[in-house]
Amino acid sequence: MGDLQRHRLAQVVIDDCPRCGWHGYFHDYLATLGGDWATAVCDNCYADLHPGITVTVRFFSARSGGSSEPFAVIRERTRSDHPVADIGQQLAWRLAWEHTTLLVEDARGEAMADIVPVSQEEAERIAASLAARYWPPDAAQLPWVTSAYPPAAP
Repeated sequence: MGDLQRHRLAQVVIDDCPRCGWHGYFHDYLATLGGDWATAVCDNCYADLHPGITVTVRFFSARSGGSSEPFAVIRERTRSDHPVADIGQQLAWRLAWEHTTLLVEDARGEAMADIVPVSQEEAERIAASLAARYWPPDAAQLPWVTSAYPPAAP
């Protein structure tokens, strides 16, 4: 799609997405904008940027029993080109979005945490709180902390 190019990977790589803050395995695909491999984005960000794919995002907070503050914020993406939502990604004290099984465990009634739907604004407040609690002040300026879900346009 113009400057947006999706590339199939020959092997799994571990990397960070500079757009959404994902940290982990890139299993099958990554995408470039304008051929810039130095800032390649994850396949979920490819879906965000592709005009023919609709992405819906829901947010949740995760609290330990008896705690007043969440230990993580979770986002779940549903894509029009995939039949089911992803398992969920959490942002916790490490300030990188990573896979979590908390939503699956909650759906099965097996969760050891209280999982509650929240707005994007509340998700961003939780992310900022996690950044302030565990990191230097400039960590609150990371793109995926200031916005729990990046806008469609780069």
